[in-house]
Amino acid sequence: MMKDRPTQRSGGGIVSRSGQRSGPRDVDADNLPELMRGWRRRWASGVAVATARAADGSLRGITLTAVMPVSLDPPYLAFALALEGEFLGIVRGADACCVHIVDRDQEFLSERFAGRAPLPDGIFTGVPYEMRGGLPVLAGVSAWAMGSVERIDATGDHALVILQVTAAGIGQDTDDPLLSYEGRYRGIEAS
Repeated sequence: MMKDRPTQRSGGGIVSRSGQRSGPRDVDADNLPELMRGWRRRWASGVAVATARAADGSLRGITLTAVMPVSLDPPYLAFALALEGEFLGIVRGADACCVHIVDRDQEFLSERFAGRAPLPDGIFTGVPYEMRGGLPVLAGVSAWAMGSVERIDATGDHALVILQVTAAGIGQDTDDPLLSYEGRYRGIEAS
């Protein structure tokens, strides 16, 4: 049997490191926030990293799992950020950012921007990227889209950021995206 590793708290709630499946739970209305954390973990999603340039010129980023295309013409993306999180303030001040879809071989990069591995410094030492349109674009990603922040709507403990896409790129298709399910990274199992 696997020995449980420490559980960590991230912007997305509790991250299970045990490798064990969680069982069913009955949760009443008094425990609805915990139920929603479990609900969110059960939603299999891709993993993305958002990057921006802070007001002081430093480069910043955060790992995301709550990202969705909103419109193709004109192109818009949306993503959720914790209201109390530092990156929301950076995005508000920068008015622009870049969202990257990462591949499974970029798990360590995702961990760095999630704060579960050494955080990138203000010049992204050790993080391969290039500057485009004043924003850092990570190298080797599956896809990226950058643009201006159209609006930020606070709802509950998160804010929905609407990004009007002004430039985008598609990388090599590896058929191996990095996915998140039950607080752990996963991949696609082809049959």
